Amino acid sequence: TLNRELGITSVLVAHEFAAVRETADHVHLIANGKLVASGTPGELAKGDSPWTAQFFGGALEGPVPFQYPAPPLAPAFGFPGARS
Repeated sequence: TLNRELGITSVLVAHEFAAVRETADHVHLIANGKLVASGTPGELAKGDSPWTAQFFGGALEGPVPFQYPAPPLAPAFGFPGARS
């Protein structure tokens, strides 16, 4: 890795596992201000916890809620009686 080549330690903040997998030797996953998982990218990719399964494995369900209501599309398509 770049760190090994240069003999340095660095901190990378990322929300994309591809960048983490290619860059990091060791990963700390922090959620809600707490350390919820720690290990190599390969270890965390196994998804042994709900946090790692959702973040690294792409699980749709998990501890991170995704509750973003979609905007109403019916008015955009001109459906009668549709509310915006």
